Order: sequence, then C-alpha cells, then structure tokens
Amino acid sequence: MDIVRETILASTVLILAGCSTPPYMQTPPVVDAKATVELPRYEGGLPNLHIHKIDDVHTPTLAKKFEVSAGVHDLVLSCQYTGAFGTRAYFGRVLLNFEAKAEHAYEARIEKLDKRRCDIQLVDKATKTVVSRLITREQDYRSP
Repeated sequence: MDIVRETILASTVLILAGCSTPPYMQTPPVVDAKATVELPRYEGGLPNLHIHKIDDVHTPTLAKKFEVSAGVHDLVLSCQYTGAFGTRAYFGRVLLNFEAKAEHAYEARIEKLDKRRCDIQLVDKATKTVVSRLITREQDYRSP
C-alpha cells in the first residue's frame, strides 16, 4: 500500500509542478530584428534621392529600400535631378546620422530645395518625426 501511496503522491507532485505558472513571463529577445530605410518615389519635378552608403558600405544604385540593424547608423545621401534631354543636376551629398529602432520604418524626405541645395531628413513613418541629424554637407559634388 505504501508503494501505491508514494506513486500517487509523486504523480500528484509532478502534475502540479508541471501546471504551475511562473510569477512573470519574459518575452524572448528578438534576434536580428531589422528596421527599414526607404526612399520616396517622386513623380514629376522633384529630384530623386539616392543612398550612396550606409555605415561606409556602398549601396546598390537602383535600390529604394534597405534593411538595417537596430542601432546608430550613418547615411550618405544625395539629390539628383534629371532634366530635359537627360541633363543632370546634382545638389550635393549629405551625411546623416540616426538611431534605428527594430521593426520601425524610416523614409528619406526632401525638407527644402532651392537652386543650390537639397536638404534631406530621415523621418519615422509611423510617428512622422524627424530622427536624423545632419553631420556634414558636401555642396559642390559634381561626379556621378
């Protein structure tokens, strides 16, 4: 009879221990969560934006969407306007710095455009807030 009682007691302890919940649940960390940086697709009359580098790594020429890891990044961007007969005008390059948050989407936008300069900012698409900081501007960039 002792064996039956010990078996029942052991089974009860195992069942109750397996069914208990911890005092709090922790969400496992998301590994390699990414953020996206996008370029707008302007039609008619506005210059095209181009990301040349992300953290000193050259980017594909025709790409409009890039994935970056969460953290601080540097972006080199430029404005280019293609006019009649294929003539091109460059408005210079800018170096922007921003902190990417995982699962956020960011978009480069033209803040101000005049004959000599194109001001670019990076905006969080969800909150519509500017997240970038201008580091430097290269005014007279003329090569493609």
